[in-house]
Amino acid sequence: MLNINFYKQMKKVLFLSILFLVAFSSASFAQFKMALGPFLGVNYNFYSGTVIDNSNRSYNGAGLSVGAQADMQFTPVIGMLITLNAYDMMNASGSLVQQDVTTVQTFSIAYATLNPALKFSIPGTGLGFFAGPGIGFKMSGSSESYQMSQGVRTEISPKNDIMNMNMRINGQIGMSYDFDLKTMYITPYFLFDYGFNGIQQNVEWYASGIKFGVVFKFSVVK
Repeated sequence: MLNINFYKQMKKVLFLSILFLVAFSSASFAQFKMALGPFLGVNYNFYSGTVIDNSNRSYNGAGLSVGAQADMQFTPVIGMLITLNAYDMMNASGSLVQQDVTTVQTFSIAYATLNPALKFSIPGTGLGFFAGPGIGFKMSGSSESYQMSQGVRTEISPKNDIMNMNMRINGQIGMSYDFDLKTMYITPYFLFDYGFNGIQQNVEWYASGIKFGVVFKFSVVK
């Protein structure tokens, strides 16, 4: 129920924000343009923090990212992105080998995030650079650990929910390139995502990552 209500509120906020910006920009910037569309991406995640450092292992992993983006251009140089990430997977796992036994711990974490960003474009090209903050709400979070020895898996801790997860506060910086296909834009992007706060309350471990993918955008204001 919380996730459904969250999506309803996020849709309202996104719709009203875009409506306000369109009205404001149309009156203030004669060159205003806007394109909307879905995106699909891949995340390479890594965890950091005191808890991770003390575990004597590194945690990293991959996940998918799917959502929609509004790309607003106020002038040939200055614009704004509003990205609604409907399901942002921040999965990771770490292993520790001792003699013939490998101990593995995995985390499956996903957020729904809203990321506004200021965008700077290079006129005459499709190249753009962007940066901005973000806020994420838990969609799912679980962990499990097991040992592998001579091909035999032994459960240490079965899959269970991660308790007391924080709302995620993050920052992003990246670049993109618009390929103009006349009827639409295909925009590959690459960005670095840094988590400012811990995944759990009162526990020092953080999730960051590198993200890349493609946005499929259609012009709504030309």
